[in-house]
Amino acid sequence: GHVSFGAYKCRDLIDQGRQDEVQAAIDRWYPTALDMFGNANSKRDHKYIKWGLKRRTNEQARQQYRAESDVVIRELGLQVPTMAGRRAHL
Repeated sequence: GHVSFGAYKCRDLIDQGRQDEVQAAIDRWYPTALDMFGNANSKRDHKYIKWGLKRRTNEQARQQYRAESDVVIRELGLQVPTMAGRRAHL
C-alpha cells in the first residue's frame, strides 16, 4: 500500500505541473531510504543470517529496494538519483 500510495501521489503532483518538486524530494530522500536497511558493509550480516535473524545482507536489501523503486521512479518519468560519490553509511 505504501508504494502505490506514494506513486499515486507523485503522479498527482506531476500532473499538477510540480514534477521538479517531486524530483527534488526523490533526490533528497532516496539516499536516506537506502540507509533504513543499515550499513551496506555490515560485518554482522552473515552472523545474523546464520542465526536466522535475517534473510539477506543489508547490501542485498538495498539492491532489492533499488531494483523495485527505480522502476517506479522511471515509470513516473523521473530520474533515479545517482549514488556516485556517496558513501554507504549507517
